[in-house]
Amino acid sequence: MADTESVKGFLWYHDYGRKTAKLSDQELGRLLRALTVYSETGETQELAGRESIAYDFITDDIKRAKDAYKEKCEKNARNIAQRYDRIQSNTNVYDRIPSDTNVHKEQEQYKEQEQSISPPIPPSRGDRDAQSAISALIDGAALSDTVKAKLREWLAYKGKSAYKLAGAKALVSRTCKAVQTHGDAVVCRLIDESIANAYKGIIWDRLDRIRVEDTSQDSFDLDDFFRLAVLRGEQDNETDKRIREG
Repeated sequence: MADTESVKGFLWYHDYGRKTAKLSDQELGRLLRALTVYSETGETQELAGRESIAYDFITDDIKRAKDAYKEKCEKNARNIAQRYDRIQSNTNVYDRIPSDTNVHKEQEQYKEQEQSISPPIPPSRGDRDAQSAISALIDGAALSDTVKAKLREWLAYKGKSAYKLAGAKALVSRTCKAVQTHGDAVVCRLIDESIANAYKGIIWDRLDRIRVEDTSQDSFDLDDFFRLAVLRGEQDNETDKRIREG
């Protein structure tokens, strides 16, 4: 069945022009007509001329772009469903959010982004090189495999083009410092919380509110950690209020 409501066309890249430069106008016309039919309906055609070679590799590109678009839409739909299920099932969800976070504004921005999704464009060579460099950076970091996997999950949530190499270096450096201070489990939980609440960045400020001695007792667990983070934030706000009131 045609997927005409989600994908309105296909991309004709500049290198297609170079690869089809030797085709005649008639061959190129037959090629474009057949590609249009394939993009709209998924129906393939048997072309007898030289254009059949270009038809094969361009239809492969169209299919990959459609599959990537469909996968991205499904992933975004799952993220939205999980986020709203979390809010509906836990009436105290906002108690765990820092007081300086504008939750409603972020939710509206996130919905607007979902409504304006366009078919993904295959990454350029420069983007692929940058992604390879970022992947190598994570592989070489002094982190456990669990934390490395969680970082890759965060990058996938943000999108492959969200981080340049310099930003990825800062992310890995901040993660290493957090792991040294608080451990793998806390950092992984923090990243999960950031994804579940559709935050634009990892909420490192929660860790900054906790002193190492606060987590030294044997019975301390992750839930205690995050409750303490919120408590520290409330105490900081109260102190600031008393200072302003003189």
